[in-house]
Amino acid sequence: MNEHVLIIGVGPGIGASVARVAARRGAQVTLVARSEAFVSELTRELVADGVDAAAVVADAAFEPGLTAALAGVVAERGAPTLLVYNAVDPTPPGLPSQLDPEAVTMALETNVIGAVVAAMYLIEPMRAASGGTLMFTGGILATRPFAAYSSLSVGKAALRAYALCLHQELRNDPQLHAVTVTVGGTVAPGGEFDPDAIAERMWQAHEQRESGRVGEITYAGSARERNA
Repeated sequence: MNEHVLIIGVGPGIGASVARVAARRGAQVTLVARSEAFVSELTRELVADGVDAAAVVADAAFEPGLTAALAGVVAERGAPTLLVYNAVDPTPPGLPSQLDPEAVTMALETNVIGAVVAAMYLIEPMRAASGGTLMFTGGILATRPFAAYSSLSVGKAALRAYALCLHQELRNDPQLHAVTVTVGGTVAPGGEFDPDAIAERMWQAHEQRESGRVGEITYAGSARERNA
């Protein structure tokens, strides 16, 4: 199967690492981000290495813009075989009693609503093509909320719930799989939660279609992964 990897929310961490892992596997790569500078630079890097890569600027929190971007990707590059929803809102830390409701709403639009929009738009094109995986980047705050990061905790918990519900819906679908990858620590190069190691694990989950059996994969650190 010719792989087409679509990553929504590409930054210098997991998003960029997934792009490079996919590129090494010979996949076609489409990168979506709200900031043109980084995603364009990464695309140039991949193209220089002979990768079929393209950059799309779109804000995951803005439904009309995201839908238009997805329509363009499917029309011009085909449906993805792997969607990685990696967008996250950089809401500043704050205690629950100090949150701005409007800011929380905006954060949820990026953390959750964008994922819902992407999945709803792509499910049928993916099914009509060769099928594939809908993957959502989660975090430990989804299962162990922390008061100082209450907005992000709420967002990741909601994303996890959505991904698990989608997994249940698609559990018996022979073509489509949904899975959330819960990263159990702070992502940082060279550490236990190195983005390159996480990206390799995510690719393995897609390649082996583990999501057909489980709805959540918990990445507990590179040392534990090596010993698993």
